[in-house]
Amino acid sequence: MKPGTPESFWQMQQSAVRRSFWLLPFIGAIYFICFGLVIFAGGGFVFLILQTASSQARGSGFDPALPWLQMAAATAVLAGGTAAYQWYRARYHAADLVVDMVRARPMNPKDRYHQRLLNVVEEMRIAAGLPKVALMVVPSPAVNSMAVLGADGQPKVLVSEGMLAHLTRDEQQAAVAHELAHLINGDTFFVTVLCSLAGFFERMKEFATNTNRPAHHERSDEGAHPFLYIAAAIGALLLKLLSTTISRTREFAADAKAVELTRNPAAVAGAVYKAQMRRSFLGSFPQSFTPMFIVAPESEPGANDDGWLSGWFSTHPPMMERVKALSSLAKATPEQLIHAIHHGESLREAARVDAVPEQDPRASRPAIPAWWMGAGVLRKPEGVPDEEPAADTTERWELPAGPDRWSGAHTAEELVGLPFFSLTMFVRRAGSDQPEVARDNARILRAFKDFRQRNSGAHRVDAPECPHCRVKTRVDEYEGVPTHLCPKCRGRLVKRADVLAVLTRREVKFPPRIRELAKQFRFNAGINPRKRFDARERSGGVLPCPFCGVAMLEKPFSYQYFVPVDECVGCAVTWFDQDELEVLQALVEEADGHGGK
Repeated sequence: MKPGTPESFWQMQQSAVRRSFWLLPFIGAIYFICFGLVIFAGGGFVFLILQTASSQARGSGFDPALPWLQMAAATAVLAGGTAAYQWYRARYHAADLVVDMVRARPMNPKDRYHQRLLNVVEEMRIAAGLPKVALMVVPSPAVNSMAVLGADGQPKVLVSEGMLAHLTRDEQQAAVAHELAHLINGDTFFVTVLCSLAGFFERMKEFATNTNRPAHHERSDEGAHPFLYIAAAIGALLLKLLSTTISRTREFAADAKAVELTRNPAAVAGAVYKAQMRRSFLGSFPQSFTPMFIVAPESEPGANDDGWLSGWFSTHPPMMERVKALSSLAKATPEQLIHAIHHGESLREAARVDAVPEQDPRASRPAIPAWWMGAGVLRKPEGVPDEEPAADTTERWELPAGPDRWSGAHTAEELVGLPFFSLTMFVRRAGSDQPEVARDNARILRAFKDFRQRNSGAHRVDAPECPHCRVKTRVDEYEGVPTHLCPKCRGRLVKRADVLAVLTRREVKFPPRIRELAKQFRFNAGINPRKRFDARERSGGVLPCPFCGVAMLEKPFSYQYFVPVDECVGCAVTWFDQDELEVLQALVEEADGHGGK
């Protein structure tokens, strides 16, 4: 390549790989110190005594330095081999480990927010002159992002659902440009390798302290390894200081590169400010991977800000230092930028559209016919009236209901559709006194296989029926996500993977009626401290899945939000009756500081 010719992306990444080789001797030295501490302190004196006794038994002279030299050589071989192995694992497996760690998944092309972000990534990729960049979405309400480089050289940008919900398009563009800047500068591979190497010492500390031992061993010191813990702590501290020094300086460089790509320093400041001031916590994972994110994934808003310790142990520069540097490029003061960010938030809040009408248009739901109440019944048999089902002479099975007690009279199809059914359960034919394991009965086993095939998704209908009204639902976009809405009772069917995105986004607002229902829910939850949930308290009985027809599991949405919902495990969908989803959103927004308005 001629002098002065700009490097291509692949050349820059190859250069980053070559630069990472200097980590090998440094990491080897750290491993030598750590392993040496364990070997010399833990077993050195024992080895010395054994060597002395052996020499006296042979009647030969004893060189006191020989055992120490042998242990030093063994430590050097062990440290060098471990360093090389860890570097190899970090080089070829660290990126996949990070993707799995944050549970990132490919973007949904039918999601309007995901499609908009994909367009942003393509714009910034072309502006940066990079090859194809894969987009992945992290299912978390946190506001954070990161970039990784796979072993095959495929760049990946990971963005959380919270960032899609709270950042404007310009700010999303700035966040993506920041991550692509790390790829351009060669930081991504280098930091990924360094963080993965540091993770080795984090795991060693957990092993030394028996973090994963059973609960009944919590108060026991058995199995603790003090020397191993000290060695791991020293290694983790040295690598943390190294990654901190590298990460802090390169965050400023990535911010500057993002301004170069977007020509919008205010948007870069907005992305950094919102990510820092909102929750950035993405889950429990080793702290060694913190430098890979746009802001430190702490659990509380505003964490990792200015402080006298931040210069030593924080992997990211203080937020105000980054905003101050960006404000100089924007020809404004930091206060002016922050005021503009809050003003933009107010405008976005005022632009929210009504989610539901103020009046309550709840329609009276017809009683669910008997043929639909049974679990596992897929479709109404032709020619059978709702009021008087045809006589059924098929073989039925009973389930144990206690000591020497049996109950129920289920057909094979009803039996395998029960939420708690398992092939390892004991069943018996109605009228018989001989129990048997369900998997040993050919009729039940065949019904179970048919049940699994129906729930595989191959037989889903495009316009499922409302489980209450038995009318065709229509596809209705809600918070950018395609859902199925019943035009009569206003119930809504949402894919389980999309529920978190709906709860995180702030596109719709709620009338006082919804806020009053949320207030009543909070009151009821306050008088139910043990979180008791009784499905029989809800009217309507068991509901069939609109896709497969199998009885859905009636359950609370979560332990924190005990809003009752119906969920089909096989089809991975959740049915919300009228107002249930909106009330749940209002509760989540209030916990997030929006008050559900």
